[in-house]
Amino acid sequence: MSPLRRSAGLFTSSVVRVMVLVVVCGAAIAADKPVQDPSVGPAAPSIYPQVHLQQPSRGYRTAPLAVSAAEARAREMIEAALQKRCEDALDFSDMPLRDVVSSLGETWNLPIRIDRKSLDEAGIDPETSITNVAVKGETLRGVLQAVLDDIDLTWIVAGERLVITTKEVAGGALITRLYPLPFGTAKQPVDFQPVIDAIVNTIGSPAAWADQGGDGQIRPAEGGEPMLVVSQTEELHAEVEALLRGMHDRALAEFLDDAGQPRRTPVVRIHRCADKKTRDELVASLAGLCNAALAADGDPAAKVTALGQHIVVQSSKADFQALAGQVVAATVGVRPLPSSGLGEAGFSGQGNAGFGIRNVAVPQPNPQPGNANEAGQGAGAGPAAAGAGPAAAGAGPAAAGAGQAQARAPAPAAAPPAPAPPIYPQVHLQHPSRGYRVALLARSEAEARARKAIDAALRKGLDDVPEFNDKPLRDVVRTLENLWGLPIRIDHKSLDEAGIDPETSITAVGAKEETLRSVLQAVLDGIDLTWVVRGERLVITTTEKAAEMLATRLYPLPLGTANPPVDFQSLIDTITNTVGGPSVWADQGGDGQIRPAEGGEPLLVILQTEAIHGEIEALLRGMHERALAEFLDATGQPRRTPVVRMYRCTDKNVRDELVAKLADLCNASLAGDGDPAAKVGALAENLVVQSATADFHALAAQIVAATVGVQPRQPRPTGNFCGGMGGGSFVGTPHPVPQEATEGQGGMGMGSHAP
Repeated sequence: MSPLRRSAGLFTSSVVRVMVLVVVCGAAIAADKPVQDPSVGPAAPSIYPQVHLQQPSRGYRTAPLAVSAAEARAREMIEAALQKRCEDALDFSDMPLRDVVSSLGETWNLPIRIDRKSLDEAGIDPETSITNVAVKGETLRGVLQAVLDDIDLTWIVAGERLVITTKEVAGGALITRLYPLPFGTAKQPVDFQPVIDAIVNTIGSPAAWADQGGDGQIRPAEGGEPMLVVSQTEELHAEVEALLRGMHDRALAEFLDDAGQPRRTPVVRIHRCADKKTRDELVASLAGLCNAALAADGDPAAKVTALGQHIVVQSSKADFQALAGQVVAATVGVRPLPSSGLGEAGFSGQGNAGFGIRNVAVPQPNPQPGNANEAGQGAGAGPAAAGAGPAAAGAGPAAAGAGQAQARAPAPAAAPPAPAPPIYPQVHLQHPSRGYRVALLARSEAEARARKAIDAALRKGLDDVPEFNDKPLRDVVRTLENLWGLPIRIDHKSLDEAGIDPETSITAVGAKEETLRSVLQAVLDGIDLTWVVRGERLVITTTEKAAEMLATRLYPLPLGTANPPVDFQSLIDTITNTVGGPSVWADQGGDGQIRPAEGGEPLLVILQTEAIHGEIEALLRGMHERALAEFLDATGQPRRTPVVRMYRCTDKNVRDELVAKLADLCNASLAGDGDPAAKVGALAENLVVQSATADFHALAAQIVAATVGVQPRQPRPTGNFCGGMGGGSFVGTPHPVPQEATEGQGGMGMGSHAP
């Protein structure tokens, strides 16, 4: 026998031995996997006996910490002064900084100090002249921003004084504050993590927080009222408060009418209570308990009734609903809901492998992150990096090896019992027909009013917009201020750095009914400038500077996407893949962030530039209006014929109760926006809801989900790859559909795994 043939025989023999070893090891690994015991039932609900009297209608209040009563009083006075508006005209043009600070202290009756040491170290003279700052009717916070931004200074609260200092010093001056959880997120069991994730991913840069190498810290405080303890700079504290206040106010809006006054029709909340005796006791005593604690803030008209194995609480008062939810949780116990947020990152196998055995992995009830072992075997049933779902699985050919691999069918898995559908007790009164509304975040009530005025002005068209022929930019800005009654500031520092003179001539043609947004675009595009909203003003700045100035906003989910279980990931993928390009989002190396906010009304918290925010709002508003179109006739008016929705409900008793009560429940809450002609019937094991009103269908869908439960979406099946010898590599991809096991060339190979 020739040496070559003898080598080939030895090689083939080695391949066979290794393939047997790989198959045996694979079977052993599979055998070691824990199998869910079908006899084990669901865990008993946990009891959370903490009941804290909440009165969310009194507003969102943070707690600044102070070392003495005198310091506490001083901080309250400083906070009040920062929000106080001065109606007099103030002109600080060409005034030394020292004189400006003295004037501000006298105007607002507040001690303000200049940190001379930090200014000296930064080479900034207190005699530096302030350029072109003239204000009227603005708060101290807004004036300080206008005065200090152009000379790269800021302010902090130190002890009992407001101090003017450099941004470097302010960035290292951390202070600690206590933040209550926004209304709707403090239900038992309290889940701090989604709120913490929303804060650290959308407030400041990631480097501002300790888990990314910064100094900022955020921790939950449990035991009494659930709170967050946050250590951060003064500037970022203002943004944290704006976000949490925005979430709180957004959740409270359900209890207000269009004029912002307390509503008179009830809001519905549904709580699970399987024990009939406990349910009957709560129906009899819950309203009395809550009203006794709330006194004048209670709701004598509140109703508590039973619906299937649930308690239905109807009240128009947020305070009543908050306390009732805690009393029920403390009495009945609650099970944590499955998270619908972002999942844990999975692993994809990567190793040197030849053609090998491919088979389909049966999805496991508790998928684990996949990896690759030293034999080049990739596995892939686990959460993917972008959310709950299958991780990458080894699949695909690598470089050819020698030898014949044997087909191996997947081992049959014991089918676990079908779980009961999860209950989603979140019911939020929705009025989608009133339009899509984005929540602009503000650090104070004055800033909130200013931002609403700016947003309204940007959309407002004027009958006659003048032409600008060779007019200096500075004069154009003053003209626009007067026409739209809006404070507009030029960012002189960024224009100087870009070599753009505020006296640059502008030529633009006005048009009838043109909005301020359109005029600004026509004026600024030709000189590479743009605008942003900063504080209480609209600011003209460079496009480069605007790209660095990220703002956080809250976006409600469009109609049809907020029904339980909410699929945030699908909507997040749509936004990050179609708006602004991948490079503007953090997962592709950009700065933009997007996170779900659960607990109250489902929202998206998004950190992005002003321009990208405009595109996101246009997308979500378009989706919302498209879904609403089904409820309009050809002329855009509300339709008169009903729209049909169907819901699975196999329990006849619950189905009969919903048929009897659902329409009345919805119409009691919606009042003038309800549908007296709506019908609810049964069809086999389904509920049929007929209504011509979008508001009715939106609320009905949530009540059914809270009462009946809904099945979450099933994960896609994934593929497995067992590799052999060769010089190639494999990177896993999920199989869209199961496939039969196939044969392939294989041999001995070495693999590695990479996250």
